[in-house]
Amino acid sequence: MEVTPDIANWLKEAKIIEKELNAQENGKFLIPDNLAMPLENGLNFTPLIKRLYQILNKLDREMTPMPELNSLKEVKSPAAKLYNWKVLTKALELLGIQIDPDSRSLIIAGDRDMVVEVLEKMYQAEKKAQVDSDDENYDKDSFVSKVFSDAFPKSVSSKKSTSISRSKKPVEKPLPKSKKRPDGSLYIEAVRADKPLETTDNCLEYLLVSFCKHFSLHPKQAAGLLTQGGKYLSYVISKGLKGKHGPIISWYTELYSTLPHLIRLISNEQASGSLSLMLGSLKSGFNSKNLEVVLWCCRLFSKLGSDFYEIDLLPPAWDWFVSEGLESTLQACKHFAGDVKPQIVSVLAQFARNNFIELFTIQMPASLSESINYITTVDELLPNFCEIRSAKQEIISGGIVEFWVDLGLKEADDFKEPGTRLAAMNFMINVWMLFPSVIENHEYLANEIIATLKKGWRDKLNILKFACIGKAFQLLEVFSGERNPFAPIIYKTLTFYLVENYRDSLIREFILQNFKTLFESAQSIPIGILLEPLIKQFQITQDLECNTIDFEFFISISKHPRLTLKHAVQAMDILGKIYMSQRAFIKSAAMPFMTIAQRFIDGSSVKEYLYRFVKYSLKLSLKFETQKIRNSSMAGEKPQKLQRELMLDLTQKVIKLRNEALNERVVKEICDVYFQIKKLTGGSSKAMLVLLNLLGDPRELLEMHSMDSVEPQSNNDDDMSQADEGDSKKVVSKIIPLRTKKLSTQTSTTSLNSMNLIPKGRAQREIERIRQNKLEKELELKLKEEQTKQNLENKKKTLRKQLEQRKIELGVPRKDNEGKIEEPKIETQVLFDISPEEKEVIGFVLKRYQRVLKLLFKKYSSTGYKHSVVNQATFDSLAEKNTTLSDSEYYRLLKEQGVTTSMITLEEFSSLMKTYCHKQKKPSIKVNFTEFQELIVQTALSIFAKPSKDFSHHPVIAVKSLFEYFRKSSSEKGVLTKFYDEPDPGVGDREIVKRLNLLLEKDPNTELPEGYKKIVENEVDVVYCVPEFMKVGESYEISLGILDDLLTKIHGIHVLEPMIKIRQITRARGVLIKPQIAPEQDISEELGSKFNISSIGITYHKATYQPAPPSELNLTPGIKFEIARLTGKYSNDHLMDVAKIMDDLIYSVDSGSLTIVSRNSKVKTLNKAQAAKEYNLSLKKVEEETKEKKRKLRSQIIEEKLLKAKAKKETIKKEEDEKKQAEIARKKDLQRRNEEKRKEQNEKIEKELKEWKEKKREEAVKAKNDEKAKKAAQDEEKKHRLEEFKERERIKQQEIQEKLEISLKEQKAADPIKAKKDTDKQKYLEKVFKLDKAQQEEKKKNTEKIKNLMISPQIMELFASYSKSLDLVFNHFVKSTSKDPSSSTTMVFLGFNKFCTMFNICPGIMQLEDCSKIFKLITKTKPSNAGGVIGLEIYDFKEACLRISIITKAELDAYFKMNFTEEILGLKAFFDYLNLTPDIRQTRDLLQTLEINNNKAHPRDKRQKRLIINSSDSRDRTPNPRIRSSSSPKKKQELNNSHV
Repeated sequence: MEVTPDIANWLKEAKIIEKELNAQENGKFLIPDNLAMPLENGLNFTPLIKRLYQILNKLDREMTPMPELNSLKEVKSPAAKLYNWKVLTKALELLGIQIDPDSRSLIIAGDRDMVVEVLEKMYQAEKKAQVDSDDENYDKDSFVSKVFSDAFPKSVSSKKSTSISRSKKPVEKPLPKSKKRPDGSLYIEAVRADKPLETTDNCLEYLLVSFCKHFSLHPKQAAGLLTQGGKYLSYVISKGLKGKHGPIISWYTELYSTLPHLIRLISNEQASGSLSLMLGSLKSGFNSKNLEVVLWCCRLFSKLGSDFYEIDLLPPAWDWFVSEGLESTLQACKHFAGDVKPQIVSVLAQFARNNFIELFTIQMPASLSESINYITTVDELLPNFCEIRSAKQEIISGGIVEFWVDLGLKEADDFKEPGTRLAAMNFMINVWMLFPSVIENHEYLANEIIATLKKGWRDKLNILKFACIGKAFQLLEVFSGERNPFAPIIYKTLTFYLVENYRDSLIREFILQNFKTLFESAQSIPIGILLEPLIKQFQITQDLECNTIDFEFFISISKHPRLTLKHAVQAMDILGKIYMSQRAFIKSAAMPFMTIAQRFIDGSSVKEYLYRFVKYSLKLSLKFETQKIRNSSMAGEKPQKLQRELMLDLTQKVIKLRNEALNERVVKEICDVYFQIKKLTGGSSKAMLVLLNLLGDPRELLEMHSMDSVEPQSNNDDDMSQADEGDSKKVVSKIIPLRTKKLSTQTSTTSLNSMNLIPKGRAQREIERIRQNKLEKELELKLKEEQTKQNLENKKKTLRKQLEQRKIELGVPRKDNEGKIEEPKIETQVLFDISPEEKEVIGFVLKRYQRVLKLLFKKYSSTGYKHSVVNQATFDSLAEKNTTLSDSEYYRLLKEQGVTTSMITLEEFSSLMKTYCHKQKKPSIKVNFTEFQELIVQTALSIFAKPSKDFSHHPVIAVKSLFEYFRKSSSEKGVLTKFYDEPDPGVGDREIVKRLNLLLEKDPNTELPEGYKKIVENEVDVVYCVPEFMKVGESYEISLGILDDLLTKIHGIHVLEPMIKIRQITRARGVLIKPQIAPEQDISEELGSKFNISSIGITYHKATYQPAPPSELNLTPGIKFEIARLTGKYSNDHLMDVAKIMDDLIYSVDSGSLTIVSRNSKVKTLNKAQAAKEYNLSLKKVEEETKEKKRKLRSQIIEEKLLKAKAKKETIKKEEDEKKQAEIARKKDLQRRNEEKRKEQNEKIEKELKEWKEKKREEAVKAKNDEKAKKAAQDEEKKHRLEEFKERERIKQQEIQEKLEISLKEQKAADPIKAKKDTDKQKYLEKVFKLDKAQQEEKKKNTEKIKNLMISPQIMELFASYSKSLDLVFNHFVKSTSKDPSSSTTMVFLGFNKFCTMFNICPGIMQLEDCSKIFKLITKTKPSNAGGVIGLEIYDFKEACLRISIITKAELDAYFKMNFTEEILGLKAFFDYLNLTPDIRQTRDLLQTLEINNNKAHPRDKRQKRLIINSSDSRDRTPNPRIRSSSSPKKKQELNNSHV
């Protein structure tokens, strides 16, 4: 990363860079990668931001503008880097420096040029702030307020600050001030809203001015927000100002920008309750419904908590937070969930600093009444707490983890609700994953968690069962990566559970899928632990139904790098059996089978298995050919043929693996089977030829295998046997490496060519065969000798290496070629001999550091990881691991305690460990705790026996020096220094023991309080002084001592020899007081001899315990000591009350508070009456428990008798069941026989019936043909008669017409009047006929018009926009009136009638009679469907809507008071009249409303409505603009004309 000289100097000034940078040719300075990486990750931007914040606000010291800056993560992944730069972007925005998202993305991607740009922006901002602060003409408004107005333009409601030119001197105006009363109180009316918040004088004025400025209120209105406990203010902040949250956000923004001034005001007015006032006014933001408001509130409270801690105001702020703020904070977390979790955690961490125990064990459980709410809330917030290192450390040191695990175990009991149990188990597992070291130190907690998980696995509820299994796999995945000692326990437990429930397909599928995923992500896990029992279970299970997941698991296992040869063969055996037996999974089994075969093809066991598999498949093929010849009509030929083809297909894949040794053996078997099949069938086997083709030229291979296969059948049997014997040997030596298909060796080609040249006589062939056999035998012997020699050399080399290794371990010298003894390359470590006196003193030292030794041994035992074969007794070996320490674990212990390779090398350590274990005659390099202590002594002597510090002649000093070195080098991975410095306090309080030890040091006869005893310990001190036997005088001794001290301080060396002094020290240690146990009254007399209790041998005792110790309080060491001293003299309640008061007084004085301030929660006082009542209740409870014990004992005895009787009854029942089963089997056999007979009879009857039916069918066909011919003749005759009849009728009508004309002429001449009437009547009929014809033509025109409208683009587009709504309406009325709603697609007349009445078409804008005519007109020409129903389809329904809109145009014009000149406008108006919209949801709601109104209507109203509709034509009604009058003749004429 290259920066300018200004930036480089600025970074040096900020102490980001401390060393000199290298200048480049371009004048810039190069920042090395180790210094550039923290800048790129964002970690080194925090001090730069604090520096800029201090300059901008003119503060006395650096302050953090945002609490999130203190929680930046160490970058180990891109996600952490993204989080850091998000926080930095927000912080820089507060300072007026904008970073756009694209720039941030480039920085995260690794673009360091963008990082340099950000540094330049910060440098320019700082430089500008420094220049402006020196300028006298600069505006009095601070630079920070300007930056904030730029950063948050929406939040500023006051007038914008205008830029002032530096060339012109600004006119200074006095700042507005609020008027005050003489006593200093504030006039509400005189509050100035335009006053800057930085100039306010008290907290009340600060709030009122901020309210007036951002909420646009008058001072009295602003003061009204604070009345009634801030009720109105809380409503405004939570709901928004008239529903808008912008003013609220701007209010919080300005408060945050002026926070230093607010902190000063609160600090000055602390005694007057300003802290409660301000925090109570600000907390309403947690209850807001706007996310941004809640985030600003969290940010403000986090900064407040941080600042309170710096000015020692955190205790009163914590008291307020517990009483008022915690509930609102948790409510905000519940409402916004994941959006505010980090911010809520930041608030809790700042306010609850040093009070985490109270927060998590008292306050949060009280605020969240139900345990499940507490568990889920803590579970959500816990990961964010763990990201804060100080918070995590306080949780661990406060014992909160143990409290959580105990709570989870309690809530996970069987009697709890399933939801609570599931939440508790999830919580415990997450706690374990976040705090593994704490659970490791409390092994019983881990065992209880695992036991609870096992209970969940066996629960009846599947959701709980599978959730617990999933959490166990999550634990295993996390622990396997961290090398946690409980990872193998969980692994084996899951393995055993899988084996137990292998027949349950759901459990098996779930566990195998998780194992598959786990093995893919963590490939260091040994899979043999799972495979061995799983394969055995698979082999035992006979009728197991395989699933897809089984083969996916085998595929994953076949590719796993830790799959061993043994397990590979076992897996291939299982897959081969599945391949042969289950046809559905042939391809699934073949894939992992071939994967394993390809991986382990070089293994001898795999080659042997594949050879036997191929041999079996060839035998199966031979068997099939044999049975085919013996029985040509086999019933099961198809299955056998399919099985043979599958086996040969897999054989073909095995051959394609191209393993030379395997294929040499396979060729012989294939050729043998080929000749056997040829001998049986007389022809060649195509399957065998295909296999041979994969190995080379089939013809050459067969000729090489048997030269006599081409001879005539007249050859002797002896010749055939000799030929077969020779050829079988020939194949072994003649097959070359099978990498190509052809066999092309020079020897084989020459021999074959020579055979072709020699005449085909018997003698020549014999000579050639013998010569060839001899050559092949010699070659075979030579190959075997070379192979044997090579194997022998390999064995010798291996044994030689093992022997050399053993010699080195035992320290045996070895000889060179000339017989001289050589020194071993690795020297064997010689153990140091220690005298008994020194052992005794070393024992004192080891006893002094006994706690340290136990902690180290427990921490590092069973943490190593080894590749070892898993024995059957896995849990025994696991217990042994926990009580022993291996060499790798011990070496890790030394390394983590600071021992370097310069002190002891790996070779020296290994030699020391092996020598010690060999001396102890241990079979493995492991030590127990006793041996571990001895090994520590030898290690100390080995380390401190070197020239710089040689204490080999003082073993005690060496051991003590090692422990002192451990103490100095203790880090996070080591043991705390208090275990080295302080003696073991036992079970007593550590601070009380300290005070008692000080008293005993002054006076060993000091009396100790109850629960503590005196012990005398030997303390070993190392003193550098002049030995007494030298007798040099006191002055010389003092001079030498001073010289030794000076050399020690300056150079760290001594000139005097160390001397060991042992002194006895009397110390105090806490002990447990044994309870007095008194025997209880024998209950055998009460129960009597009826139950024979005396034979059981049970003795009952009742323990009388001391009263429970007082609850833990946060007290000073002196008060704790006095409580321990006075315990027994006064009651515990009085002692605790006095102690709490004393502690409160001391704490209040130390805090400088004028009121009593407590750091302990209030102790509940219990009056004597209540105590007596509780005591009586406890006595009653004890009596009830005694009765319950007696009852249980009686029930136990009765149950034993019942069990015996039940067992006897079950035995009798079992015998009866066996008899019944035998009888049932006999009946079944008889029934089977009868069934077979009946089946034969039925087959016979069916055969006869079939023949009879065939005969009848032929007769029916013949009769049918005859009937057709007869009917055709009759039809021809009828047709001829009909033509004759028509001709006679025509002639007859013609005669009648002629007679009628003649009669009319005669009648006209006789009666003229009557003739005129007839003429008029004839004219009228002709007129009627013409009118009818005109109507028919108009009807056709209207129909054609409707069709054209239906296909017009505008109408189609309108229908398309309303298609979903129309389809919904159509389907609704189809289903509501159809007999079969599921399959009907036709609207019958009832449905159309219902549609018209429900939408008020009838009688709203037309009559029901008109609707009926529309329905009839549309359906008149439509054929009925398959069910004989005539109705409307969806297209017809749309046409009906169009016709209605055309007919009711006048009514729609009157209803909407418009004139719809076009049909599309009329159709749109009709849809509007129906309240139809293109939105299908509104249409669905409309239909529901109409149905509800229709169903709610009284039957009387419905009946009246029907009467109105039916009698509309028979009664006169008052015209209605929405009701179309049917009396209009014009409309009737239009309706008659159009038939619409």
